[in-house]
Amino acid sequence: MHVIEVGTKSGLFDALGEGVKNSIAEDLGITGVKSVRFLDVYNINAELGEGGLNAVAEKVLSDPISQSFSVNSPLDSGFDWEITVKYNPDVTDNVGFTAKKAIEDFLGKELGRGDCVRSARKYLLRGKISREDAERICKRLLANAIVEVYEIREGAK
Repeated sequence: MHVIEVGTKSGLFDALGEGVKNSIAEDLGITGVKSVRFLDVYNINAELGEGGLNAVAEKVLSDPISQSFSVNSPLDSGFDWEITVKYNPDVTDNVGFTAKKAIEDFLGKELGRGDCVRSARKYLLRGKISREDAERICKRLLANAIVEVYEIREGAK
């Protein structure tokens, strides 16, 4: 399994992250979050080789003008809380399906029968909040418990 993370380049405005930060404060009344960085995550179960993975990340899954990416390593490690939201395995992942088709078009061939691409969303929160606040953010704002699961990880202090 390979992981590609894509996010807004440093120094550029992260509109999705800012929107989540504002919703946390306005809708949930949690005021300790100072910033949120949003990342698209692609979990790729296919043998593409390191060069192929980098080409897919650069040419297919990211916009070179406004986004940066990482392959098999975290794009950003500066956070107090990391929240990852992804679809349950038995739920159709349209973003993952579309990414797989785009990768196949780029490569000019179909991926193997068992190969797949699954998407996830990652939110990197900076600020002083509790684990209970992070749970509340997931349950009330970021994840739909019917079709999605979430993981919360505390950053290194």
